[in-house]
Amino acid sequence: EANNNFSNFENIMNVCKYLKIHNKILELPDGYNTVIKIGNVDDDLYYMLALAKIFLKKSRIILIEDIFDKLTRFYQDLVFNILINLKKEHTIILITKNKKIISNENIDSIYFFNGNELNCFGNYQKLYNDSEMYRNYYEKL
Repeated sequence: EANNNFSNFENIMNVCKYLKIHNKILELPDGYNTVIKIGNVDDDLYYMLALAKIFLKKSRIILIEDIFDKLTRFYQDLVFNILINLKKEHTIILITKNKKIISNENIDSIYFFNGNELNCFGNYQKLYNDSEMYRNYYEKL
């Protein structure tokens, strides 16, 4: 069992290193044993730890609700690039209003809702060209 715990801890550390939060964790009062609560760590660390949890579960489907506005630019770019690399092996559902992300050519499909109803879907260029509602929404972001 000790080897299994070590292996799990090693996986946790590797994911945290990959997400560039390992050193931030080591700076916490109890390092990896620190109890994390909203407000006792910065937003970058809080949301990146949530992402680490997703990666450690090794799920085929990854659902992420808009975290980009809560992260610094460094972590926004890091998360986006990681998700682009992961999309080859995972289904990624990303809920976001981030203009930079929804207009990126690496986003395969955008599902645009008006309230609870699907208004249109396609890639950014198709939606921008074909849907006045989407174009107006995008321009207001």
